[in-house]
Amino acid sequence: MKTLYFALIAAWFVAASVSAEPKARYGGYSMHPSMPLDSLQVVLQAFHDYVNSLEMINVEAGAELQQAIAAIPVKGDTPITPEQEADLHTWLYDFLVAFSVSSSDSLAAAFYLREGVNNPEAIEKLKDQLASKGLLKGETPLAILKAGHRQLIDNNGYDYYFGKISFFDSAFEVSEKQTENNSYFESLRVSGMLPPAAASSNFSKMKSEVQEHLQAGKPQTFVEVMFIVEEPEEFASLEGVARIPFFFRMAWDPDKAMWRHVEIVYCLGTPYFLFTYI
Repeated sequence: MKTLYFALIAAWFVAASVSAEPKARYGGYSMHPSMPLDSLQVVLQAFHDYVNSLEMINVEAGAELQQAIAAIPVKGDTPITPEQEADLHTWLYDFLVAFSVSSSDSLAAAFYLREGVNNPEAIEKLKDQLASKGLLKGETPLAILKAGHRQLIDNNGYDYYFGKISFFDSAFEVSEKQTENNSYFESLRVSGMLPPAAASSNFSKMKSEVQEHLQAGKPQTFVEVMFIVEEPEEFASLEGVARIPFFFRMAWDPDKAMWRHVEIVYCLGTPYFLFTYI
């Protein structure tokens, strides 16, 4: 995976044409594509050295992960309530555990349902797709999402998502928007913070709800956060484990009084999530 990842980084730098000024991140290092190509190898090595110097913790249920998430600072000009901050910690903890090595298909499916992925039309479409391949073992939304999750990770040759994680340089960046906003992918691209060989995964239902909310003239509170994840050693290539940045955008759902994810930006070569398909 590591060899593929760095090959994708190189291809991304060659193809990119963003001209915005870079912003320091990753310990003062910026992955901005406007740098001279003859500096590419130095840049790649700098990023590799930085992410591999980070202290990581295991992504597994327990006090260590809870305390690490609680220590992530909340920044921005938009205040949130103690209840919103607590729910933010709960959301990130539940997400990481649900898609960790120690998780299960049932736990992942339960998280999808927590996010409100109970759209009858989308569930029925996924059900028909799974049934046509003989992969369905039940007809409840939980059973359908469980089978869909298993098919997705099997198709990508994985049996996990997260092994270890670092929140160094991480912060919950809170903002309020009153008009239709750019995608997180586009915002990162314009600011020079787009990860190399990046892809974006949207929770389509929540994204449409956010747009409707903004178009109706109602402000929407967002939170964005970045962290570095590491693949488990048992799935690593002969060259060692890979560490990559993940970027998340979440929005506050006032009707359900909970945070829900809107968009993930991550590097190609990592497992995909089921959100995009439902």
